[in-house]
Amino acid sequence: FYYLLFIGLEHFVFHSGITSRAALETNPLHKAYFLLMKALPQAFYFNLVIRENSVFARLYYILAMCGCLWLNYRSGLVRNYWLYLLLLFGGFALIYLPSVIIKENFASNRTLLAVDMAVFCWVVLTLMRSIKKEGLRDSLITLAVVVLGMEAIYNFRSVFLRPAEHEYAALKDHIDQNYRPGIGSIDYIRSPEGFVRDKYGVASSWDEYGFSSSYFAWVPDALTRQLVFEKTGDRSLAEGLNIRTWVDQGAYKNSGQKGGLLIDAPAILTAGTAPSK
Repeated sequence: FYYLLFIGLEHFVFHSGITSRAALETNPLHKAYFLLMKALPQAFYFNLVIRENSVFARLYYILAMCGCLWLNYRSGLVRNYWLYLLLLFGGFALIYLPSVIIKENFASNRTLLAVDMAVFCWVVLTLMRSIKKEGLRDSLITLAVVVLGMEAIYNFRSVFLRPAEHEYAALKDHIDQNYRPGIGSIDYIRSPEGFVRDKYGVASSWDEYGFSSSYFAWVPDALTRQLVFEKTGDRSLAEGLNIRTWVDQGAYKNSGQKGGLLIDAPAILTAGTAPSK
């Protein structure tokens, strides 16, 4: 139903064809590997921000998964263990069905909420059923709540909010000081992939956490127009700007483009003082 609805929206509402990324997957082995080795590991990290290609994180996932499976087998409450495994992983696949049936293999955090919740409930129930001492069980649950809460606060304040505040303030200050009426073109040099990781010492995950907004190709155009509008109050002026985006300084220099205003995001953000944690 989901896939038919998606096709209908693309064809009848947006009048566009289905891209190769959204085409149906015909090789179930590829998707089984994707589910087991890309999607489920992210769910087992809970709210830790971990790079998807981390070897140590992948080992932790394998140990945690095997540990929970062993605890369920050892409990003796599952009469048909093979049927239990089939239902368990089949349930994970059905929960993540929209991403399982298409060719694209990208386990972004924004698509994993339902799987995250399912894995969290499974792990918690497994541990609660396996720990017989009530006092120890209560203490571990309390500790887990505190750790997860502190990690959530850290993720929001340090991984997401602090870099975003600094970037917005630095770019706004640069435009406020350097943009003048009559400037019709702006060249925007994007920041590299690891900029936020290097400057703030935080982890990154997929393309969502621990990344500078200026890294993404679709941000400079909209962000620059918004900042010019905030400075001038003239929306038509902001909309009429010619904004050219460059992946790095080398691409900008090789283009031979001159004139207008240059926004060298890496240089601007490096020179700025990062706000305290």
